[in-house]
Amino acid sequence: MLRSGFWLLLLGLLGACALPVNTALRDWTRSAETALDRSGAAPASLAAREALATYFQALGALWDGADLSFDAARFATLAAAQPDPAVAGAIRELGRLLRAASDEKPPRWLPADNSGPTPAYEDRRLSTTIRAADPSVQLLLAALNRPAVPAAATPMPPHAATDDPALQQVQLEQEARRARRAAQEQTAQNRQAAVLTELAAGHALLAGLAGRLRQRETERELRRAEDRLRRAMADRGALQPPGAEILP
Repeated sequence: MLRSGFWLLLLGLLGACALPVNTALRDWTRSAETALDRSGAAPASLAAREALATYFQALGALWDGADLSFDAARFATLAAAQPDPAVAGAIRELGRLLRAASDEKPPRWLPADNSGPTPAYEDRRLSTTIRAADPSVQLLLAALNRPAVPAAATPMPPHAATDDPALQQVQLEQEARRARRAAQEQTAQNRQAAVLTELAAGHALLAGLAGRLRQRETERELRRAEDRLRRAMADRGALQPPGAEILP
């Protein structure tokens, strides 16, 4: 009886050791960086996008137990260049949190790599940073998701009435091209909004699971979130920045 129990325990330990390395959070943050890089953003929103990309990169570094090299001056510049005070405040708050995370050193007995399958002490910097950053992340993603105010278009000269069938055809083709371009730009905006919405949902999921990031159920949830994000990114329209040149 004791011998069979010993072998069952040994098999259980071997099975736990055979579990694959948990890289779900690191992989999600890399996909999030890629989504930001490929999403179109108005020039006024570039500061928000850079701040978010830096933050997502920092999460991956914290998961790996790596040291953070935080550029406080760069975040101050990004916030100062942002005309929207709410967005500027969110950038400053992300900078403050990243500064705190870079200044705090994890306990010496903490495993250097958070990707192992064995439950261990959570890296407090990571869970604390994710929870505290979620409001700022959601605000910045919402700012990126706001449709850009289109520049005033140069009005087309009124078409002169003509009985010439060739000129009438040219006028109809011009109107059709303008309508097609507007529809394509709207489709690109909608698909980009889907990517940013998945980013917001993914980070909200992270914040909700911040206290148990190493658990296998959390890993599965993050894998599903990354799959949804990558599916949204796979739509080519999501990679076409609104306002970019669209061929007729």
